[in-house]
Amino acid sequence: MLRTILLLHYCLIPIPFISSLSILHRIRSKFLPFTLTWYQQQSSTSSKPIIQFSCTSCGKCCKVDGDVWLSPDEVDTVQSHLGIDDTDAFKSRYGRAEVTDGEETWVCLRRITDDAVVPSLKSCVFLDLPTGQCSIYDVRPIQCATYPFWPSILASRQDWEDEAVLPDDDTDNIDELKDNEKGRYWTAELGGCEGIILHSDEKEGNDDNNDEIMQTIQNQEEMASTVVDGQDIQSKIKAVRRHWKRFPVEEIKQTTWHL
Repeated sequence: MLRTILLLHYCLIPIPFISSLSILHRIRSKFLPFTLTWYQQQSSTSSKPIIQFSCTSCGKCCKVDGDVWLSPDEVDTVQSHLGIDDTDAFKSRYGRAEVTDGEETWVCLRRITDDAVVPSLKSCVFLDLPTGQCSIYDVRPIQCATYPFWPSILASRQDWEDEAVLPDDDTDNIDELKDNEKGRYWTAELGGCEGIILHSDEKEGNDDNNDEIMQTIQNQEEMASTVVDGQDIQSKIKAVRRHWKRFPVEEIKQTTWHL
């Protein structure tokens, strides 16, 4: 019993004697694997990093058929960023719905259409349509800042892979791929993120060709730049979960705002 208590202490509580998170991770993966997420467990047995992401600035996450709710403090932050003093004027211009809980008011952002592009496609009111970029990026809502690192998307490896989509212009050799390797493209109804990087199977056999060696080195460098830190992932998950829990209307959380 004492051994179990000590093991839990060393595995779960940060202490000065364990300066390396990798050591702590290995201890937990060996003795307490149930305390790790699926990607933490698999990273212990795989030479490849599990979670890789690199935003492509496509702006598609701002065009998904869904709602973005600003918390009261986010309303204040965005309003201040835009230099708008009148809260009612802000809500009238940028909001399409609001929910009040006591003295706190949440605002659902308006969605707009661009008839010159796709008349039926609605985008976030803060998406700059000509550039495809967020016009309030520095103060964007936490719901946006944490995507695609939401609890539902990271619930399992399959959920993470299902969220990945191919870029619209990625059609090279598509006919040569097997059906289960082709993936899918983004749609407003189903959404998806083209910044999620999935692992392809390594080719068998060794080749000493210098070009291939250099390509391998380049690929490894690119991979290192896209690996997402596990603590950063957990921080985003916790932040967006706290945000979601604060929202006062359970019906909306269970029907149109899943995390």
